Amino acid sequence: MVESTVAALVRDDAEFIFVDDGSSDATGDLLREAAVKWPNIQVIVHAKNQGANAALLTGLYAATGESIVVLDADLSYGPEHVDALASALRAQYAAIAVASPYHLDGTVHNVPPTRLALSVAANRFFRSVTRSHVATYTGMVRAYSRNFLSRVDPRTLTGEINCALILAALSRGERVVEVPARLAWPEMRRAESRLSARSLARRTGAVLASLRHVPLPKVPFSPTPMLPMSPTAPGYASNTTRHKDWNG
Repeated sequence: MVESTVAALVRDDAEFIFVDDGSSDATGDLLREAAVKWPNIQVIVHAKNQGANAALLTGLYAATGESIVVLDADLSYGPEHVDALASALRAQYAAIAVASPYHLDGTVHNVPPTRLALSVAANRFFRSVTRSHVATYTGMVRAYSRNFLSRVDPRTLTGEINCALILAALSRGERVVEVPARLAWPEMRRAESRLSARSLARRTGAVLASLRHVPLPKVPFSPTPMLPMSPTAPGYASNTTRHKDWNG
């Protein structure tokens, strides 16, 4: 998977940061081999598995671009989303641009029914309590403005980091936009997707802990138009982690 991910993503006009979150296979070695071939690849290895939140934060703080795009390592959201996210972020002066499979024009493929139902329920719940236009809160794939990250220190947020970042942005009146996205799980991820009761309880607890960042009801929000893809993307980070986030 590492070789195919690198081949699908890497190009000359951006920096690439791959976070190996304590993998026990050859992931780190393969990433280092790729970094030898591509000078704009940086590989960061966690000695021990620290989880998805830690992998995301490591990538965000290592990136130097003004626009930072985060992708899942298995490319459940294809590389074509990178330019769309970066373009929407810049053109709409947004803090966050979200790849949104739950947007009216978004689609979901090959996600196990139980996992999909849990994800849909979680995202509908957040949309209800925030009263905002955002349809997808739990997905990792999105673009961040460097200015936003400098104003809101993600390390101070609690709960599930992807939810918490959107809630923190909304609570500050920051602009959050969505790009319709296609979420398609590869067969390997589907085969490994069994979720134990203990794991489900842990993830549910993390998501609920994010609620402390829910914005006050009177904060005004309004929908924003979608933009087409742009051929440029200043910088993005990709996380290689054993922990999977909610399906969104």
